[in-house]
Amino acid sequence: MSERCAVCGQPLPVGMNETEMHRRLAKLGAAAAEREAEKLRRQLDRQYRTQLAEQAAAIRKVAAKEALASSRHQIKSLQRSLSQAQRASRREAEAAAKQAAKEAAKLARKELDLLKLRTAKERAQYAADTGRLKAKVDDLSLKLERQTSEQMGEMAEADAFLALRRAFPHDDIQRVGRGVRGADILHIVMVEGNEAGRIIYECKNVSGWQNEWLAKARNYRAEYQTPWVVIASRCFPRREKWFVVERGVPVIDLRLIVKLAEVLRAAVVEIGQLRTSNIGRQAKAEQMFEYVRSDHFAGRFRGVAEAIATLRDHQGKERQWHTEAWAKQTRLYDEMDESRREISARIRAIAEATSNMGLRVVAGDG
Repeated sequence: MSERCAVCGQPLPVGMNETEMHRRLAKLGAAAAEREAEKLRRQLDRQYRTQLAEQAAAIRKVAAKEALASSRHQIKSLQRSLSQAQRASRREAEAAAKQAAKEAAKLARKELDLLKLRTAKERAQYAADTGRLKAKVDDLSLKLERQTSEQMGEMAEADAFLALRRAFPHDDIQRVGRGVRGADILHIVMVEGNEAGRIIYECKNVSGWQNEWLAKARNYRAEYQTPWVVIASRCFPRREKWFVVERGVPVIDLRLIVKLAEVLRAAVVEIGQLRTSNIGRQAKAEQMFEYVRSDHFAGRFRGVAEAIATLRDHQGKERQWHTEAWAKQTRLYDEMDESRREISARIRAIAEATSNMGLRVVAGDG
């Protein structure tokens, strides 16, 4: 008789006994348990992975918060360090600028002292140069006085001729050549294309006065048919100067020949325009010439000559003073500008060096 199942009471298959059944049940139970265990393991693994991901996310979130807080703290620290470095850099720059200003002021005072010393040396050099130039001028003057009277007369005659030509371009002014008998310069006064009169000039540029010039000048009156005969000379009789009437002949300084020519030409023009006979015009010319030879005219003309000489001397000194002053001012301005540029360059170099040092300090703190 077959065995029955202890659980359900059913008869067991042939060849199956309780022991075999328990073995098979145990085997099936182990397989089921293994499947359940695998299922449970997988479930636990999924739970573990989920929890692990959640924990990792939480950890990352916390780490991100901590990193953000740390970054903010580091940024604030860097900002404080940078602010401190900038303040230190500004203080150092201000101190360097003050020191540079002190050094520049010291250098400027030193340069000013050197400039004063140089100016004193230049003044001494100028005085020495002036002395040498004066000696040279005196030597040249002596050499000029030693020239022959003919050479000097030719020089003065040419200068007087050119001056008259420039002053009266519409008149006919002629030079009488060397070796030709006659006066040195013939001045024909022209009015509207017609001759109104003549002025004769005898030029003398020698160091000593000669009385025979007067006789020659008086002869020119008849030769050229005019009372207007003038001696233009560098020397005068009896130590006179500027203008003098010697034995009826006007003697004028060579440098004032144009001034006297203006007066005489005006007289010639006035007489030429008179509506009267030749005899009447000749009488008026004599009266005019007598006035020119009078003490009144001589005194007034000497006053004009003195004023002209004083004005020329004053203008010459003023021109020389201005030239020297402008030269010194230009030199001083150049030196001051050069010193200013050097000071600016030094301050800029110090400031740039200080800025670079501040940047290096900030980089080290970071």
